[in-house]
Amino acid sequence: MIPVEQVTVHDTWQVSGLEETLSHDYSVEEVFVPHSRLFELSQPPPRGGLLHRMPMYALITPDHCGVSLGIARRALDEITIAAAGKDRLTSKAPLDERPAFQRDLGQADTKLRAARALVLEVLDEFWSTATEGQPIEEELVQRARAAATHAADIAVEVASMAYRRGGGSVLYQDHPLNQCFRDAHAATQHVHVTDEMFELVGATMLGKASD
Repeated sequence: MIPVEQVTVHDTWQVSGLEETLSHDYSVEEVFVPHSRLFELSQPPPRGGLLHRMPMYALITPDHCGVSLGIARRALDEITIAAAGKDRLTSKAPLDERPAFQRDLGQADTKLRAARALVLEVLDEFWSTATEGQPIEEELVQRARAAATHAADIAVEVASMAYRRGGGSVLYQDHPLNQCFRDAHAATQHVHVTDEMFELVGATMLGKASD
């Protein structure tokens, strides 16, 4: 760790989605870092409470899922409001009166709640295991990342449904549904979420050794 004034931040975060994270590139030159400011991610923290003794991926899971699931919930809220009396050219009824949309909306809400419940389930396992003083096994970390990947996938599905139903106005970049659509897809590019976690969970279920 080094003081922020010793870091040069480069304005490179010109992206499609998650613009407000301001995840610019940065560089450090000719800066001495004393041993007291060093730490290893793979080693237990020298100080801090129970939360800080959890694996890094245990900490990333709620942070990333909060973003993905929050984006999807915003998309559902926006399309629910927009659907009221919304007529599209050649449609025989407003969007909120169409059974097909009602089904899509109900299904999206159910999938989103289910994804959130899975994340909360695995986080509860993390906390219970740590509270009991037991080591957190790699299998639990894999399931947590699989739950995060699933949540990100569902967020994309939900945001895409809302975007598709929103009509031509969502093409404007400042439209909330346009932003939700972009951000949900951008969140799937985070290193924490990957389809490989499903493979590892399946391998563990089959008793196959995995790294």
